Amino acid sequence: MDLSQLDPTVKAQLEAYLQTGIQQAVANLKGEFEEQRVQLQKDHEAERLKLQEEIGQLQSRLAGTSGTIHSTGQASRAPMTPPATQAPSGPVPSAFAASTRAKARKRGQLKGRVSSQTPSPSKRSPSRAQATKKKKRKHQEVEEDEEDAQSSRESTPRPSGSKDSTSVSGAADEAKSAAPYQLRREDVPKEATHVMAALLLHIRILWGLFSSDSVPHDPTQEALKSFARLFSTEASVYQQKTVTEPIISPTLVNITPVSALKSKSRIIAQYRKVEEHILDYMKTFIARYGLKSWCPDLRQTPYSLYNATHRIICIDTFKQGLVAGAYSVAFPRINTTYATNTDLLTKMYDHHVHHYLFGLYTKEIKEPGSVGSKGGLNMVYKNRDRLCKQRRLYIKKNKFPLRYLRLITTETTSDDERDPEGRKRDGQDIYWIKAKAGRSDNATLFIRTLDKRRLNDAKHDPSSRGKERLRLVPPDDMELKPSVLTRLGTGIPLDYYNPTFYNNLSPAVRAKVASCDIVLPHGNMDDLFTKSGEEELTDDTLYEKYRAAFSELYHYVDPDDLADDESSDDEGGDDDDEEEENFFDDDNADGGNEDQEMGEDRDSSMDLDGGVTGAEAGNSGDGSRAQKRRKLSPRNRDRD
Repeated sequence: MDLSQLDPTVKAQLEAYLQTGIQQAVANLKGEFEEQRVQLQKDHEAERLKLQEEIGQLQSRLAGTSGTIHSTGQASRAPMTPPATQAPSGPVPSAFAASTRAKARKRGQLKGRVSSQTPSPSKRSPSRAQATKKKKRKHQEVEEDEEDAQSSRESTPRPSGSKDSTSVSGAADEAKSAAPYQLRREDVPKEATHVMAALLLHIRILWGLFSSDSVPHDPTQEALKSFARLFSTEASVYQQKTVTEPIISPTLVNITPVSALKSKSRIIAQYRKVEEHILDYMKTFIARYGLKSWCPDLRQTPYSLYNATHRIICIDTFKQGLVAGAYSVAFPRINTTYATNTDLLTKMYDHHVHHYLFGLYTKEIKEPGSVGSKGGLNMVYKNRDRLCKQRRLYIKKNKFPLRYLRLITTETTSDDERDPEGRKRDGQDIYWIKAKAGRSDNATLFIRTLDKRRLNDAKHDPSSRGKERLRLVPPDDMELKPSVLTRLGTGIPLDYYNPTFYNNLSPAVRAKVASCDIVLPHGNMDDLFTKSGEEELTDDTLYEKYRAAFSELYHYVDPDDLADDESSDDEGGDDDDEEEENFFDDDNADGGNEDQEMGEDRDSSMDLDGGVTGAEAGNSGDGSRAQKRRKLSPRNRDRD
């Protein structure tokens, strides 16, 4: 119907009617909305009063409980638990308490029973009654520990899916669970280790931490305030990811270029292999959020809005670099398919930033300068370990007697020191070898002969890659700094030690640091690495040949001749009480390249204390070794 054809009067009446209807409808809607608003306000007020009443009741209960504690003379600052979830009264033994009690008992036994002198040859073995009594005591102690652990499991709620271990060792493992945001070795797929290494390098580039002892720093107050003005919700942070125009110019973002770094550290060497185009992308992405530098705030919670933004920046730029091949030169075996696994990358990020680097940050706050000192020690130990692996690999590849491996551990490897004047030979820096305290002349000759053959072969081996550092024996008149790592290895063959050095150690230490093995061809050291002469003798034959002479030279201590405890705890501290060493830090941040180059030798050849496995020992088993210990023991020295 064409309204223009209507009579003007009718048209005016119709428009007035429509206007009135619209106004009435709007008024009705406003009334309904107002009624709903008032009702919601009443409901909220009622709910608030109800919650306030419940809080008051709870506070009254807590105040009553606190008064009871004060009246009974107990600590008034003990943590309170609401009645609904309050733990049973009385002390509740825990797995940690069980483990700690066992360690304290062992340390007490060690300090109270170990003699300060060599066991006398006339010392008699414990009687059968004493042995039976000892067995019963040990059995009772184990039962007590198991009862403590079981009581702890029954009284302490556990997360769903956790394992219910029934052994004391299992309880101890539960007590030593992973720290927050920490990844264990089993949490990371083997093929993702290079991705984890590249992510740590990515974080170091963003943060400007270019040495293993670099400590994370706090962001400036200006940066925190500027971010707070720009972003107040998670939605605004995520929305900013898609914005193409950055808040500030990318040229204002500070990322240290590799050209400005003069150090020769491994971290910087890896940085030099990173494609430069990823740095421009990093700057652009950081500039989107108005930040002039990438700097998480370790004083805040890991998932605060500020730290969550830094996590987004790091992971998104790392994904881009991974797909674009920015890290393929530094990490040739990197698996780029993990660029889509955001969940795993987030866990890796949290491990690196909020576990590993956060640990350095807090340690430096508590003990200023401690991180740099420990970093230096770690590097010395890592250099030792690397050289130890190369020596062991050479012996195994060339099928020399496996008993030689018992002489080569990280603890028996010498340190070295760069020439103080910076001298070089054939373009290589010179490192002077430090004398190894307590090592016998024959053991030193063995090591030097091994290295001479190994390095000479490496010159002609077509598969050899790179060069080792140039290590030379210093002149007699050169004074070097003493080694900072002086701890001896455990169970090292007896002929490794200088007799005078070994005999001057306390009996308890002698029992730990030496085994009854004899591994070198002492009759003719020219037989070394010739597969002839004494080198062809079996372990037992070589041992019997030199047993009499060694029993006179060395005051060997059989561990069974000492007190009747199994503890090997040092009086200076217990390694088990220390936090588990981070399985992935700057010492192995090459993503496992070194281990892969060594093949299977690392895991198959060295056990936890630096010794060798049973397959490499080449002896007749525990019974044969026990017989050797008895023959070398002081009380049997005069019987043969």
